Amino acid sequence: MKRKNVLARFAYAANSSLQRLTPEVIGINCVRHDICDTSHGIPALRVMVFHHPVKLTINDQDFSVEEESLVIIPKDIPAIYGNGSEKWSHSWLRVSGPATDYFSQKYFLPELTPIKLKDSTPFLNWLWLLHSEMQNVDGTESRIIENLFDIIGGRVDAASPNVWAGWNPTVSP
Repeated sequence: MKRKNVLARFAYAANSSLQRLTPEVIGINCVRHDICDTSHGIPALRVMVFHHPVKLTINDQDFSVEEESLVIIPKDIPAIYGNGSEKWSHSWLRVSGPATDYFSQKYFLPELTPIKLKDSTPFLNWLWLLHSEMQNVDGTESRIIENLFDIIGGRVDAASPNVWAGWNPTVSP
C-alpha cells in the first residue's frame, strides 16, 4: 500500500454517554494514492466528501464521483473507492449507534449515491466542530453531538444544486 498524507485523523474511545450516535473516526483532507478496499463492509455509517474525482464501487455498482461530492454509505455496505493512478483526498466521518439506521431517512438524503456539493467548506468546518465537541464529552454532551448531526443533516439538501448555500460557520482547527 502506498503512503497516506493526513491533514487530520482523529479516533475516539467508546463512550457510553453517546448512546444514539457515536463518532468513531474523523478524517479531514486525508490524501491517498491508492484504492481503499472496504469490500468487507464496515459496521458503521460513513459520511464522506471526496475532494478529487474518484471511482467508487458500491454493491457491484460503479460510479465516477466528481470532486466535492458527498456520499453516505450505510453500515456493513461493501465499498471500494479511490484512484490508483493519481493523488486524491477525502474528508469523512465514521459513526455508529442505533440512530445511524435512520440518519439518511430523517434528512431525506440518498444513500449510496454521490451528491455534488457547491462547496465542501461547511462540511469541513462541521467536522472540526464535531471533533471539538468530542474533546469535551464527559457524559452530558450527548445531546450536543446529536444537535450537530441535526445541523449537518438539515443542511444537506440533495434536491438543491446549492447545497449548504449561505451557511459557513467559522471554526479554528
